[in-house]
Amino acid sequence: MKYHGERWLSRPLGLLLSQVALAFCHADMVVPIPLGAASKKTRGYNQARDLAVEVSGKISLPLADILVREEVRDHQAQLNRLGRWQNLKGTMKTADYCNINGAQVLVVDDVTTTGATLDEAARALKHAGAENVFCVTLARTVRH
Repeated sequence: MKYHGERWLSRPLGLLLSQVALAFCHADMVVPIPLGAASKKTRGYNQARDLAVEVSGKISLPLADILVREEVRDHQAQLNRLGRWQNLKGTMKTADYCNINGAQVLVVDDVTTTGATLDEAARALKHAGAENVFCVTLARTVRH
């Protein structure tokens, strides 16, 4: 899905994520993890947004594209655990127009490895006023 342009997979995988989300959280909106500009240019699409679109439709919640990612220094896949956390620190913020005071936010991403991306997203959303941030991902990378 991510590297091979298999965007059609977002529909069945989004259904699975929506079932998980309904089982463990009550949210007001669905927020995808944003891509950096370089990744978006290379890939042409944001797989987390594709999933979030499906999830928001299945659970009848608005999709809120309110997270903004400033360009990170290195590609996360090439970094160790500590490097991932350091690489992402302070790289996400919310869009200037958003008002999420007291909101329950569901964040959608494709894969989590160390949790650094989700943590940075939650930090930015809480800083903007979200009361709770819930996260769902399709997969977790297993340490070797």
